[in-house]
Amino acid sequence: MNESRRILAETIYGAIRDGSMVTDGKLPTEREMAAITGTSRTSLREALIVLETLGIIEVRGKQGVFVKDRNLGDLNRSLDLYATWPADLVPKVFQVRIMMESPAAGLAALSRTDGDLEKMNECTARLEQIFISDGPDAGREGAEWNDIFHRVVIAATHNEVLIRMHEGLSSIVAKAMESLNRNGLATPRPLWKERILGEHEQIVRAIRERDEAGAREAMRKHLEISAAKLEKLCQDRVSPFRRPV
Repeated sequence: MNESRRILAETIYGAIRDGSMVTDGKLPTEREMAAITGTSRTSLREALIVLETLGIIEVRGKQGVFVKDRNLGDLNRSLDLYATWPADLVPKVFQVRIMMESPAAGLAALSRTDGDLEKMNECTARLEQIFISDGPDAGREGAEWNDIFHRVVIAATHNEVLIRMHEGLSSIVAKAMESLNRNGLATPRPLWKERILGEHEQIVRAIRERDEAGAREAMRKHLEISAAKLEKLCQDRVSPFRRPV
């Protein structure tokens, strides 16, 4: 996890526990919290997503941010979960992703606009450019645009509740990819065009054709393959006999 984000999440958590940032169970507005912590609203939102994912706070739309649980114990240990990303957590997270994102892709096929399709096509084009350039930051950039692609698909459902729920889950996956990239274990770049791009294109094609069942199935297969690959990478990370793929 990004160190500044960790520190900010811990700062807010500390203020929640001692009550200095809570009034009747509610936190200040994002603007006020950004001023209190001396950070940008973008950084603040990222920290809030982490705390929401951990079940510490609850975001209730226009009502604001509320404390959900002040007694979760050691926050550092919880945050370390995302930094280390143990292999046994991978299938659990991807089970949730499949339950959420596969039906969402079907809904996106029914609800998408031309603007949504343009954004999906931009994501696939960016990934292809990264593959072709094969620069030193290709692993990190590829992971970022893969994450954006999935967010765009969810956004195409135009379901605000689903979009908000997915933000926390997406944040967990992003932390996992950060950890893998730091350890040189990002998905091998030569496989991107063949696998990731091809699977994304199948998803986009089904959504473009408003094929609800096809979109659901394409997303399910994509996530199952990704889960198997990520689990293997996590296992390789702890093996002293790791070999390049």
